[in-house]
Amino acid sequence: MRAITLSNFNLIAIVLVSCFLFSGCGVSVSKMDVAKLNQKAAVYMEQGDYDSAIARLIAINDLEDNHPEVYYNLGIAYIKKEDYEKAAESLNKAISLKPDMVDAYYSLGITYELFADKQIEELKKATTSAEKFKLKTQIAQNIQNTTNAYASYLQVAPDGVEKNQIQSKLEYLPQKYKSAMAQTTNTSLQDNASQTPQEEIKEGE
Repeated sequence: MRAITLSNFNLIAIVLVSCFLFSGCGVSVSKMDVAKLNQKAAVYMEQGDYDSAIARLIAINDLEDNHPEVYYNLGIAYIKKEDYEKAAESLNKAISLKPDMVDAYYSLGITYELFADKQIEELKKATTSAEKFKLKTQIAQNIQNTTNAYASYLQVAPDGVEKNQIQSKLEYLPQKYKSAMAQTTNTSLQDNASQTPQEEIKEGE
């Protein structure tokens, strides 16, 4: 199974921005304003200054909020910042504007997968039953969201570039997260077993 990497996201975002410069920007705002903001966002993405890139992309949406490429690029910037909730929101918006946007489905699947991985790490550090229950519920939802996004990619692009990788992921994901959750549960049991009676009483108070 190939590890998740984000090295290709900059290139995708910059290519899309560059293409967008020639796609027409509508009549309600200056094409030059939108083009300049896009160019600046592309430069900031390339430099790794994701906050500045996000600010420019949001500024474009303030002018016109109907460009799927902008929402896609915004999603990639949020992935780079590890803000997976906002990344998913932006990518879903891109898909709603352009349902055949193949790269958005792929990036959305990776977003939810990374989100679930992050929450599994948080679950390992959780100390209360309520916190653990909440995280497990969120993890299960993000695993399902991952599966749905990858499945949608295959529906939209059955012969897409990422076809083989996604098919492998769909086969591997259930076992991956089942094993991770089992390890987390075992760790919690070991931690509980190592507590003294006084610690257990104090925790329950």
